[in-house]
Amino acid sequence: MKIVSTELLAQHGNCAIIRLPERRFPGVLIQGDSLSRLVEQMRSIEQQVRSLGESELSEDINEVRELLEGVLQHYELALKAHEIDLPYTR
Repeated sequence: MKIVSTELLAQHGNCAIIRLPERRFPGVLIQGDSLSRLVEQMRSIEQQVRSLGESELSEDINEVRELLEGVLQHYELALKAHEIDLPYTR
């Protein structure tokens, strides 16, 4: 684990806009439980769209879901490496 100073540009609910020292542009910090819920919602939307036969829209949704799942997987691995419990159930 590395401790660094960040710039907190804005904070709203479970989301914060921060800039890491080595980055030019700020990033968005989303709480892990909120991220997990976004992934769940994308899975649900993808299934509903697929059942309607909307293959092109389903493909776009699939790309977004996979991106979010990748971020969630990185989050879960980081917490596991530091022996921190997940803020949601798997």
